[in-house]
Amino acid sequence: MAIWHGYILVKRREHGPLFTPAARQAVRATMAELALLHRRQPAERFQARESLDGEQAIYELTCDDVFLTPARAVGAVARRLGIPAATLAAGIEYTQFAPGDTWAASAAACRAYLSAHAADWEPDTGQEITP
Repeated sequence: MAIWHGYILVKRREHGPLFTPAARQAVRATMAELALLHRRQPAERFQARESLDGEQAIYELTCDDVFLTPARAVGAVARRLGIPAATLAAGIEYTQFAPGDTWAASAAACRAYLSAHAADWEPDTGQEITP
């Protein structure tokens, strides 16, 4: 068992079930429960960011990598929502940025994703966004 600190993306698939505000809150609460919330360093504490349309969320967390597998995370969220894990798994994409690697590698992969999908995450200000 090892501790991993990094970023995870949860995204609704095009034809999957819609994320209601209550379902999005359940996903966030479950991800927070998987995090090691007792970490002393603020940079290692749970953080979350939703896309502008609410259909994607990025979570930064420090956790025991045994509990961070997609199957465990999706299973935990599905139990909270009261739906079968297979139904939820079919409706979302779960991406761990740089699994098993360093926080810096995960952060770099996450920043690259945000840069490539800036329109989903940043309001249109008429100015170019640089990472």
